[in-house]
Amino acid sequence: MTVRIHKNALLYRAAPTVEEHPTPRVCSDTDKIGVYFAIGSPMLSETMAYEYQQDMIVSVYELVQDIDVSYGKYSYIDLNPSKYPKGYGSCRPEDNISHFDDNIQPVYPIRGQFPESCELFLIEKDLKWVRFKGCYEYSLNKCIQDYY
Repeated sequence: MTVRIHKNALLYRAAPTVEEHPTPRVCSDTDKIGVYFAIGSPMLSETMAYEYQQDMIVSVYELVQDIDVSYGKYSYIDLNPSKYPKGYGSCRPEDNISHFDDNIQPVYPIRGQFPESCELFLIEKDLKWVRFKGCYEYSLNKCIQDYY
């Protein structure tokens, strides 16, 4: 299944420093190469302060063009079942694709309600549609106060 992410969507990413142009990295779960963003709410990015036990910079980006991405972190398997006959496996370079996933929750459960959280993973060819808008500091103490 394909999901269209619309122009002007706001994306969020936490890191120890400002990332105007995030660098693609290898995902430890899938071996896909790209960049993870929170979309729809900054909550997933903000809770990274707790996961990594340090203050973070949350960078805000905007999508400048509609893009179509695959639905699901492991959708590369569904799209290429003959390459992954057991239904799992590290992503092969030729199958590296951008994806959207919803109902994502932080690694550590938070108190109270939180908005539906979504992640967007973009491979290098799709990063050209992402523009840096600004950033804000988010401390570990504020994270604990807000969510834990």
